Amino acid sequence: MLDPLFDGITAVLAFFYELVPDYGIAIILLTVSLNLILTPLTLKGTKSMIQMQRLQPEMKRLQAKYKDDRPKLNEEMMNFYRENQINPLGGCLPLLVQMPVWIILFQILRGLTHRAEDGTFDPKYLDHDSSLYEALHGAREMNWLGFDLAKSAADVLSDDFISGFPYLVLILIVLVSGYAQQKQIQGRNTGREISQQQQMITRIMPIFLAFISYTLQAGLVVYFAASNLFRVVQQWFITRTLYADDGPVEAKSRQVPKSDRDDSKLPGGNGQKGNGQKAAKPKASTPPKGRATPARDGKPRQGGRSGNKGKGQNRRTSASKALPQPRPRKKRRK
Repeated sequence: MLDPLFDGITAVLAFFYELVPDYGIAIILLTVSLNLILTPLTLKGTKSMIQMQRLQPEMKRLQAKYKDDRPKLNEEMMNFYRENQINPLGGCLPLLVQMPVWIILFQILRGLTHRAEDGTFDPKYLDHDSSLYEALHGAREMNWLGFDLAKSAADVLSDDFISGFPYLVLILIVLVSGYAQQKQIQGRNTGREISQQQQMITRIMPIFLAFISYTLQAGLVVYFAASNLFRVVQQWFITRTLYADDGPVEAKSRQVPKSDRDDSKLPGGNGQKGNGQKAAKPKASTPPKGRATPARDGKPRQGGRSGNKGKGQNRRTSASKALPQPRPRKKRRK
């Protein structure tokens, strides 16, 4: 069923071997080509991850609002993703796509190093007229830089440690380059909140690759090392471009019904729910000239432009001094 796919990728590998008749270089060129094809998907996933990090406060608000209603929370989150054009799996999608590629290359390398009854290679998925088929057919080793790409580190180290040392160096390159990618991601996400799934993947993936590289054919480990080094350069490019203008973005939040609004938290609110109008601010009254203004401590203060301070007199006393007092009537003697 997958033989046409295997034939196509193996034909590309044979083409690179025609250009450079070297097993390791041909695998590295194939690795670069596959990663270039996956680059648009990586960039799209990175943009989606950046968007999710920017809109994290709005997502937390929805989670806090519907924390007791799980179905409603899932519905609101899906609406939020759709309205803001976010793919929640976008950040992990490039890593998930790598898994089928590894399986395909594993099958291709097993096919290329398939052995006949006499112990020599009888390659599959190759055109018999290609240079790669002629180089592998009848051979017993797939030599590159002093070690056999058809063998694993576990097979060689069980016989001789010195012969297995190049295999350990190759595994070390896989581990170090994987952690270099992790440092790049952590460095540009300083001050941001990263999902637990993404943190787990970035921490476990380098160790997982190094662990399985010990038992896999060295040709596939060359693919792991070249792919990691390619992504180190790719992450540097992403940091310089996509994260260069990384600023705050407003979420396209849906309108909230008036019954759910809380205007008391708005500036100028009147402290009541369900009222979208701002409370009118009371105007300060200006006292007329010549009248005393009540002070905060309850004692009157003399108003007007004269600037004289009040001396504790009330309004009635000051008014009585301003008007002429009537003369008292004399009582008549009887």
